[in-house]
Amino acid sequence: MYAPLYKASYALVIGVDQYTDLPPLQTAVHDAEAVADQLGGMGFDVQMLLNDEASRDAILENVDRLTNTEPDDRVIIYFAGHGITRSTTTGHSVGMLAPYGQRRSAYHQAIQMKTLIEHSQFIPAKHILFLLDACFSGLALTRGGGAPNRVIADLLTRRAVQVIAAGQAEQEVSDLWGPGSHSIFTGLM
Repeated sequence: MYAPLYKASYALVIGVDQYTDLPPLQTAVHDAEAVADQLGGMGFDVQMLLNDEASRDAILENVDRLTNTEPDDRVIIYFAGHGITRSTTTGHSVGMLAPYGQRRSAYHQAIQMKTLIEHSQFIPAKHILFLLDACFSGLALTRGGGAPNRVIADLLTRRAVQVIAAGQAEQEVSDLWGPGSHSIFTGLM
């Protein structure tokens, strides 16, 4: 049974504007900095990875560090950058996040959204929220029925892993400026 309070709050905030072989983005780093500031002001212990700090290995190492959290903690993982897809032999699309250094068709460099979400099973925190501001981020979502109605105190004592994505499954999202010179997704959060 979980306590109805949070013991500690952790955030991993990732923003990549500059890519080697993909078009540069305009708002990802600015958005990540704003999210980090907001979460820091709310008492989160924030680890931020921007541009060349956000390599595939660095992202996965920092996600792995979250396995040191406690059951009554909460975790937010925010990613702003390119999302890419790859089709399987059965014609399904697999969504991937493009870390710094991602090359156009070097899919082994990308981080499968499914893999990132599945890694949450190793993070003991009771509440884990993924915020994905990337094209095709809707592919990270799983289909299923809604949770039954519960009182708020009950919700705070149960484990939850959630994903909020900038777009639908195979939808590209705009990098145009939205409110506050952020992407439309982050500007409206």
